[in-house]
Amino acid sequence: MLAVNCPYYRSRDFQIGHAPLPNAAPAPPCSARSAAFRSPPAHRPTAPCLAIPMSTDTATPVPRYRPYVAAFHDSTPQAMATLAPTPPRRTAGGVRSAGEDHTRAAASTSAADAERMETVELISELAAVFRSTEDVELIDALAALDAQVRQTGEQRSAALKQTLRALSTRVEQARERATPTEPEDAHAQRLEGREREKQQVIAQIMTAEENTRALEGQLRELSAEDTEVRSALELHNHSVRTDIPSLKHALSLYVTISNIRWNYRCDGTQVQGYVARERDNDVLPFRFAHGDPVQVADRLWSLIEP
Repeated sequence: MLAVNCPYYRSRDFQIGHAPLPNAAPAPPCSARSAAFRSPPAHRPTAPCLAIPMSTDTATPVPRYRPYVAAFHDSTPQAMATLAPTPPRRTAGGVRSAGEDHTRAAASTSAADAERMETVELISELAAVFRSTEDVELIDALAALDAQVRQTGEQRSAALKQTLRALSTRVEQARERATPTEPEDAHAQRLEGREREKQQVIAQIMTAEENTRALEGQLRELSAEDTEVRSALELHNHSVRTDIPSLKHALSLYVTISNIRWNYRCDGTQVQGYVARERDNDVLPFRFAHGDPVQVADRLWSLIEP
C-alpha cells in the first residue's frame, strides 16, 4: 500500500486512460522527476514508484487493485470499512440453524482462502516489480551524466577563471603602460626643446650656406690664380729650356776665364772660394764678408790679374 502512494500514480500520466480515483487529491509535482529529465511516459523512469501491472488486452489496471487504491486515497472511515470483513448477520429470530452456520462457515473459509491467494499474488507481483534494476540503472546513468556535466562545468569554469586572470594581468600591464610617469608639461617642454634645436639647426644651415658661398667665391679666385700661376710656370719652363744652355755656356766661359772655384758650403754671410792661377801654378784662397758688390768684384779681379 505504501508503494501505491507515489505521486506518479496520482498524476495525469497515470490517470490517462484510467478511471478517476474517488476523492483523489491533485497530484503534487514529483520530487524525483526533474524538469530537465522529463520525457514521454514510455521512457520516463518510474523508480521508486510502483508501476501497477496492466492487463494484456486493456490499458486499465487490474481491477482488484482499485478498491485498495481508492481506499488509500480516500482515507475515510467509510472507505476503510468497505475493505473490512463482513460481520455475521443474525436472523430475525436471533437463532441460526446448524446448516446455515455450516454454509456460512464454508463461505467464509473460501473467501479467506481467496483473499490469502490474492494477497500472495499481490506480494509476488510487488516483489517482481521491485526486483527490476532498469530504474536503478537509469538513475545511475543519470547520476553519472550529472557528475560528468558537473565536472565539465568545473573544468570550463577553471579555464575561464585562468583566462580572466590572464586578461586581468594584461589589462593591468596596459594600464601601467598607458599611465604617464612624468609631469603633465613634460611633453610641452620636449616640444619646446625640439623647436629650439630646430631653430639652431636652421641657423647652422644658413651659416653653412653662407660659408659655402664664400668658399665657392674663394675657389673661383683660386682657380683664376691657378690659371695665372700655370701660365707663369709655363713661361718659366720655356725660358729655362731656352736660357739654360746659354747660361751653361756663359758659366763655363766664366770659369775658364776667371778660374774661380766657389765654396757653396760656407756661411751665407761670407763669400768664400779660391782662384786657380794656371800661369803661376798657384791657388789663392779668398774669404770676403758680404758688402758692396763692386768692392767684392774689384778684390776678386785683383786676385785674378795681379
